Amino acid sequence: MYKFVCHILTFIVIPFHLYGAWCILFKTSKAMMSVRNLLLWGHFLSALLDLEINFLSVCYVLFPTLSGYAFGVVNNPPIEVFVNMTTTSFVVTSILGIFENRYFIIFAQNTKWRRIRKPYLAVNYFLAAIVFLPLLSNIPDQAEGARAVSNILPCTPELTIKNRHLFVLTLDFRVPFFCLAFGTLSLAVQIISFSVVTFLKLRARDSRTRCNISRKTQKLQKNFVKALFVQVGFPLKAIG
Repeated sequence: MYKFVCHILTFIVIPFHLYGAWCILFKTSKAMMSVRNLLLWGHFLSALLDLEINFLSVCYVLFPTLSGYAFGVVNNPPIEVFVNMTTTSFVVTSILGIFENRYFIIFAQNTKWRRIRKPYLAVNYFLAAIVFLPLLSNIPDQAEGARAVSNILPCTPELTIKNRHLFVLTLDFRVPFFCLAFGTLSLAVQIISFSVVTFLKLRARDSRTRCNISRKTQKLQKNFVKALFVQVGFPLKAIG
């Protein structure tokens, strides 16, 4: 039933993903063309993550242990965990790229940041690609892992459900904790920094009596930045 519900959700959201891509491609205003490709990239990654979680993997996790079953189309739990976590890192990194783009376009086109920004983003994507690699080197012997999970959970889990074997990612919580903490904190600090700096600079610019751009463009830029705050902040608030 769990697998069926996840697959149904996938087919329900596919039209929304396609419509979102269409809106980005054909409804983005001329003033926002500089960020269109980044929006499309982030939208693609989000749709890919949705497909991975609800169709390809369909992971059923046995909390509080880091173990469970993979009921999706793909039956390779170690790779599925790594790909899902890495895609999540790419999604957040794409959000960082959008905030950086707004800062660059509005305030930093004629500064040294112009030469630094591409290597800076490349380093972030490289880190997003490797930050969860240690998980693959810390997978325990599955028989030993199953015994450890049985000692933790109140009910002994079945070793096999519908030809899908119980998979134990790790018995040492420190490795995934440090990977997750590093990836989350490094990206969060950068996103918050660009958000705060952009917001403060927008307020400072609006307080000046003279400005080289039209009021309409100023309002559009402010509304877009506010929309980014809402889009990023609401999921984080829901998770928190």
